[in-house]
Amino acid sequence: WSSKLANYAASWAQRCSFEHGQPAEAKNDGYIGQNLYVSSSPNVNFESAIQSWYDEKPYYNYSSNTCRSNKMCGHYTQIVWATTTEVGCAVQVCNNGISIAGYSSGHIIVCNYLPP
Repeated sequence: WSSKLANYAASWAQRCSFEHGQPAEAKNDGYIGQNLYVSSSPNVNFESAIQSWYDEKPYYNYSSNTCRSNKMCGHYTQIVWATTTEVGCAVQVCNNGISIAGYSSGHIIVCNYLPP
Protein backbone atom coordinates (compact mmCIF):
# COMPACT_ATOMS: atom_id res chain seq x y z
CA TRP A 1 0.00 0.00 0.00
CA SER A 2 1.26 3.47 -0.86
CA SER A 3 -0.08 6.47 1.03
CA LYS A 4 1.49 8.70 -1.62
CA LEU A 5 -0.43 6.99 -4.44
CA ALA A 6 -3.61 7.06 -2.33
CA ASN A 7 -3.17 10.81 -1.83
CA TYR A 8 -2.69 11.28 -5.58
CA ALA A 9 -5.83 9.20 -6.17
CA ALA A 10 -7.81 11.28 -3.67
CA SER A 11 -6.66 14.51 -5.27
CA TRP A 12 -7.66 13.24 -8.72
CA ALA A 13 -10.98 11.76 -7.55
CA GLN A 14 -12.06 15.10 -6.04
CA ARG A 15 -12.46 16.38 -9.59
CA CYS A 16 -15.47 14.05 -10.02
CA SER A 17 -14.55 13.46 -13.64
CA PHE A 18 -14.41 10.07 -15.33
CA GLU A 19 -11.07 10.57 -17.05
CA HIS A 20 -7.55 9.32 -16.47
CA GLY A 21 -4.78 11.58 -15.23
CA GLN A 22 -2.74 12.63 -12.25
CA PRO A 23 -2.57 15.77 -10.11
CA ALA A 24 0.33 18.16 -10.72
CA GLU A 25 2.19 16.97 -7.62
CA ALA A 26 2.58 13.49 -9.21
CA LYS A 27 4.62 14.74 -12.19
CA ASN A 28 7.99 13.82 -10.63
CA ASP A 29 6.95 10.18 -10.24
CA GLY A 30 6.80 9.51 -13.98
CA TYR A 31 4.07 7.39 -15.49
CA ILE A 32 1.60 6.00 -12.94
CA GLY A 33 -0.88 3.29 -13.88
CA GLN A 34 -4.50 4.03 -13.04
CA ASN A 35 -7.88 2.31 -12.92
CA LEU A 36 -11.17 4.18 -12.57
CA TYR A 37 -14.62 3.02 -11.58
CA VAL A 38 -17.81 5.06 -11.42
CA SER A 39 -21.26 4.26 -10.14
CA SER A 40 -24.47 6.23 -9.93
CA SER A 41 -25.13 4.57 -6.57
CA PRO A 42 -24.34 6.57 -3.44
CA ASN A 43 -23.20 3.32 -1.79
CA VAL A 44 -19.46 2.84 -2.23
CA ASN A 45 -18.49 -0.72 -3.10
CA PHE A 46 -14.78 -1.40 -3.67
CA GLU A 47 -15.53 -5.06 -4.32
CA SER A 48 -17.68 -4.16 -7.33
CA ALA A 49 -14.93 -1.95 -8.70
CA ILE A 50 -12.26 -4.62 -8.41
CA GLN A 51 -14.61 -7.27 -9.78
CA SER A 52 -15.38 -5.11 -12.83
CA TRP A 53 -11.66 -4.85 -13.56
CA TYR A 54 -11.10 -8.56 -12.95
CA ASP A 55 -13.99 -9.45 -15.27
CA GLU A 56 -11.76 -8.41 -18.20
CA LYS A 57 -9.59 -11.52 -17.63
CA PRO A 58 -11.19 -13.60 -20.44
CA TYR A 59 -10.13 -10.92 -22.92
CA TYR A 60 -6.43 -11.15 -22.07
CA ASN A 61 -4.17 -13.45 -24.10
CA TYR A 62 -1.25 -14.47 -21.88
CA SER A 63 0.84 -15.93 -24.70
CA SER A 64 0.76 -12.77 -26.82
CA ASN A 65 0.40 -10.29 -23.92
CA THR A 66 -2.46 -8.58 -25.76
CA CYS A 67 -6.19 -8.05 -25.44
CA ARG A 68 -8.60 -9.86 -27.74
CA SER A 69 -9.64 -7.82 -30.74
CA ASN A 70 -12.14 -5.09 -29.84
CA LYS A 71 -12.02 -6.02 -26.15
CA MET A 72 -10.66 -4.15 -23.15
CA CYS A 73 -8.34 -5.90 -20.69
CA GLY A 74 -6.01 -3.16 -19.41
CA HIS A 75 -7.80 -2.82 -16.08
CA TYR A 76 -7.32 -6.54 -15.48
CA THR A 77 -3.65 -6.53 -16.42
CA GLN A 78 -3.04 -3.56 -14.15
CA ILE A 79 -4.41 -5.30 -11.05
CA VAL A 80 -2.41 -8.50 -11.67
CA TRP A 81 0.80 -7.07 -13.18
CA ALA A 82 3.74 -8.95 -11.64
CA THR A 83 6.12 -6.00 -11.34
CA THR A 84 3.65 -3.63 -9.67
CA THR A 85 4.78 -3.12 -6.08
CA GLU A 86 2.68 -0.17 -4.92
CA VAL A 87 -1.02 0.62 -5.01
CA GLY A 88 -3.05 3.45 -3.56
CA CYS A 89 -6.78 4.04 -3.95
CA ALA A 90 -9.37 6.62 -3.01
CA VAL A 91 -13.08 7.16 -3.35
CA GLN A 92 -15.00 10.38 -3.82
CA VAL A 93 -18.76 10.80 -3.44
CA CYS A 94 -19.89 13.23 -6.12
CA ASN A 95 -23.25 14.72 -5.12
CA ASN A 96 -23.11 17.26 -7.96
CA GLY A 97 -22.46 14.74 -10.71
CA ILE A 98 -19.61 12.95 -12.44
CA SER A 99 -18.52 14.65 -15.63
CA ILE A 100 -17.93 12.59 -18.75
CA ALA A 101 -19.80 9.63 -17.18
CA GLY A 102 -23.02 11.66 -17.28
CA TYR A 103 -24.21 10.75 -13.79
CA SER A 104 -26.06 13.42 -11.81
CA SER A 105 -24.62 11.92 -8.61
CA GLY A 106 -22.68 8.88 -7.47
CA HIS A 107 -19.09 8.03 -6.65
CA ILE A 108 -15.76 7.50 -8.35
CA ILE A 109 -12.99 5.13 -7.27
CA VAL A 110 -9.44 5.84 -8.41
CA CYS A 111 -6.58 3.35 -7.94
CA ASN A 112 -2.99 4.22 -8.85
CA TYR A 113 -0.18 1.72 -9.45
CA LEU A 114 3.64 1.84 -9.52
CA PRO A 115 5.30 0.66 -11.56
CA PRO A 116 2.43 0.39 -14.01
